[in-house]
Amino acid sequence: MRWGRVHSNRLVLVVEDDPDIAELVCLILEAALGVGTALATDGKQGLDLVRERRPALVLLDLGLPQLDGCEVARRLKADPATAAIPVVAVTARSRGEAMGAGCDDCVGKPFDPDDLIAKVREYLADPGAEGTTPEMPASAA
Repeated sequence: MRWGRVHSNRLVLVVEDDPDIAELVCLILEAALGVGTALATDGKQGLDLVRERRPALVLLDLGLPQLDGCEVARRLKADPATAAIPVVAVTARSRGEAMGAGCDDCVGKPFDPDDLIAKVREYLADPGAEGTTPEMPASAA
């Protein structure tokens, strides 16, 4: 389990069993977007952390030990307490498999860091998303 070094109310949970990819994703998001990150290295740990921390977004590998990423996505979307949390698959598997499991979107591996950043930014931009704080309009400042 890894906890990000960036303090932010926008937490992204990265569920990834490859330590190099996991560290890269966390570093990219922390540096480019200033979001907090947490890391789970298997599906069971990922489910537990989603329920405990209520992240704004879950980035989910589908090929995980303990509990397959597809099953993690199914369980998250079936649970009313976690169903609204966006789940984006980051996987070498097919987009159709990810979407069929209930993921909201998919980023293919290998990924371009700019594409990953854009996708995360897209999901964190919704001021009503769980785990985010709405930005104050410039006119109100």
